[in-house]
Amino acid sequence: MAFAGSASFCFAAGGALRLWPVFVLGHRFSGLVAIQPGHRLVTSGVYGVIRHPSYLGLLLNSLGWALGIGRLGGIAAPVLGGYLLSLRMAPPHIFLSACGFAVIAAAATGLLALRGVRAEPLADRSPAQ
Repeated sequence: MAFAGSASFCFAAGGALRLWPVFVLGHRFSGLVAIQPGHRLVTSGVYGVIRHPSYLGLLLNSLGWALGIGRLGGIAAPVLGGYLLSLRMAPPHIFLSACGFAVIAAAATGLLALRGVRAEPLADRSPAQ
């Protein structure tokens, strides 16, 4: 696995960034960006450097997972999901858009199978060691 070190680092760093705000904000932590009654803006610590460390942690964690698995879709999906979240798209709509891509991929795979195109196993395409 060529990206094992990078994948492990991204996965671990993303997990730490994802959990850090839970401890910093305590009971005021929310998975969604929202102004709560009696809030105060935190600008010290990790929030002095990163605006939304939990979201960045999720993207880094997902990137680490995708690098470990080695699939382009696994890298593109978290980036697209993060972008849609930044546009304040509702999570159910993001899920439905991902389902649309899955249906298109399944249809393309089915059409290729009907034409007799077969995928080679990954072991056959890897360079000899």
